[in-house]
Amino acid sequence: MMTGRILAVALDDDQDVVLVRQRARQVSAQLGFSQQDQVRIGTAVSEVARGASRPGMGGRAAFQLREQDGRQHLEILVSATGQAGITAGEPDAESLRELAIVTAHRLMDACEVD
Repeated sequence: MMTGRILAVALDDDQDVVLVRQRARQVSAQLGFSQQDQVRIGTAVSEVARGASRPGMGGRAAFQLREQDGRQHLEILVSATGQAGITAGEPDAESLRELAIVTAHRLMDACEVD
């Protein structure tokens, strides 16, 4: 199995969520995905990235190509290492993460949570 890193984006605020959505569409276009798939990939990535983009979360999105069983796969890893506080009036952060993951599962061929 071979992996090639394409791009990494820090997720610190809402502007970074917009940026990672744009990068997801650009990378998928460069890799030859259809217009519809580009939109699906950008939407799925931005939904998950939104939960990792709060201040103090240490969020990152990493784009990489993975070769497995003779086929290449675009893999986008969204991670967060910190804990963000919940502000009064905001929806529960855990509920937002769960909704984002459900959305990503619906849009993508494969989606894993660790």
